[in-house]
Amino acid sequence: MVMNKDKFKKIARSAAIIFLIIGIVIGRPSVRGGEQNHDIAQNHTANIVSPIQATPLESHLSSDIEELLGLNDILFKIEQEIAQEAARPNPITEANLYRLRDFEYLRRQFFISDRNTRLLPKDIDVDAFINADLSICRGSNPGPRVLIFHTHSTEMFADSNPDNPMDGVLGVGARLAELLEEKGIETLHDTRRFDMVNGVPARAGSYERMEPYIRQVLRDNPTIEIVIDLHRDGIPETTPPLVTYIDGNRVARIMFVNGLSRRYDSDGELEAVPWLPNPFLRENLAFSFQLQLEANRMYPGFARRVYLKAFRYSLHLMPRTILLEVGAQNNTMEEAHNAMPYVASVIANVILR
Repeated sequence: MVMNKDKFKKIARSAAIIFLIIGIVIGRPSVRGGEQNHDIAQNHTANIVSPIQATPLESHLSSDIEELLGLNDILFKIEQEIAQEAARPNPITEANLYRLRDFEYLRRQFFISDRNTRLLPKDIDVDAFINADLSICRGSNPGPRVLIFHTHSTEMFADSNPDNPMDGVLGVGARLAELLEEKGIETLHDTRRFDMVNGVPARAGSYERMEPYIRQVLRDNPTIEIVIDLHRDGIPETTPPLVTYIDGNRVARIMFVNGLSRRYDSDGELEAVPWLPNPFLRENLAFSFQLQLEANRMYPGFARRVYLKAFRYSLHLMPRTILLEVGAQNNTMEEAHNAMPYVASVIANVILR
């Protein structure tokens, strides 16, 4: 029997995906069994209250590679040319705001998109974004105003001990929580490990496992106004470490990520991803826009350009949600921790206005 080309492509793609998923599970940093419930609570850290259970992939997944990997779970492994492009310093600040009103200039200089999506003029209103009041309520009901969590808690740095969860992004999140508290911003740090199932790293499905737990946290803490999903990026090994110098300190560079819930179809036309609605797309674009402008103003070269992805990740939970990438796998723990005072200052300047 002769197999037609389309059928062969589908079979080949499915086989490649299976090997990729196996590689994801095997290739992640090792964490000892049972540490999924390891209590690393600190003053600003939510206790891990229950095991994270695996959930089945959604029934509507097709043979399309992004869908078959599990909705949002496209690895944060940026293609080499995009990673190198995104690492360029972003010179755009409020001082040259007039140039931002040129959409094509803004799209090229302020943002970097993966090749599966595209920013549209209707997404951005520069003047409205600049003037948006994104400040938090103060002096009202007591309770945390900021939530920090980690969909990918096993992300580590070049010199991390993979057996110590606090050597990775969990420790960076704890440091950021402390610094925000010092600025008078009450912060809750949730350390549950959504990319661990039964003590084993399980990257695929982590966004789906994360959502019900974090939504419960938001229901239990209605004072929360800002949500930060803190990651570290993954870049090609040939890319130099993402570092800059601030106040004489060697600092990991940061990147804000937005999910557009929009991708190119097989005919090359942009379409919404219907099962991944993002009702807060504009609000969260405005939030990352203000944070980026403030980072550029305060610490030029600290923030990489805002990265736009086709899916939504955790960016549909509420308005003023950000996905923050701190350095990459070839940065050191010290560089990542050195970045947190500057991240805290940028956030405070935007939300305490």
